[in-house]
Order: sequence, then structure tokens, then C-alpha cells
Amino acid sequence: MEDIIAIHGALNSSLYAGPLVTAGSGKFNDETVFALSPGTVSLSLKYDFNELMTIGVLTFEEFLEHYHGQKTYLVVYNCGGAVKTLTIDHTLSRLLRSFTGIETLRQVCEKENIKSRRRFMNFWNLQLKNR
Repeated sequence: MEDIIAIHGALNSSLYAGPLVTAGSGKFNDETVFALSPGTVSLSLKYDFNELMTIGVLTFEEFLEHYHGQKTYLVVYNCGGAVKTLTIDHTLSRLLRSFTGIETLRQVCEKENIKSRRRFMNFWNLQLKNR
């Protein structure tokens, strides 16, 4: 139930925050400073997000019989007024949580011991396409 409550809270927060009015150019380097938009929420779930979405089709008791805990990382974000979700891996989850608007991409990657920025760049390019 904690996961369901967290997901619904994130969906509501993202919806009420609204879409990001201004966005960057899409070009960045190691000195770029990132911050998540107010409508973006990063979650760490105890169950797989897609399996959690079966609650309602399955009762809570049936869900617990069929599925077991599986750590999942989810980003909930507002894209043009539509709330979207994206399942990500642990590394991207750590990275996104580090984007506070204070440190540069280089500083965040060093702090989080992320040696390759390829995963972030792939994630970033996917987000630019979904605008």
C-alpha cells in the first residue's frame, strides 16, 4: 500500500505542478547545472511498477499471492500537461535525486561515482524527444 500511496501522491504533485513553462536548449556539457522541475518526482518502490498497476484488477490479497517485492525506480513527470511515468535503473535514480540546481553535472557524477555519462545522455535525449 505504501507504494500505491507514493505513486498516487507523485501523480497528483506532478499534475498540480503543471508543465514546465521554459526549458533549456537541450545542449549541455559537464559544467551545466541541472534541477528537476517542480512536476518531477523520483520514487523508489518496493514492488515493480507495472505489477502494482494490476491492483484493481486483482485484489490486494491476490496481488500479494502472485507478486513478490522487487525494487523499482520510477520517475513521474509532467510533459505538456500530461503526467507520465518512466521506470529507470538505480544509477539514474541516484543521478536524478542529485540534481538540486547547485552542482554541475561533473560534480554530481563525481559525487555519485558515475564514470560514464552515456546512460544519462541517452535518458536526456529520450526526454527531449518526448517534449
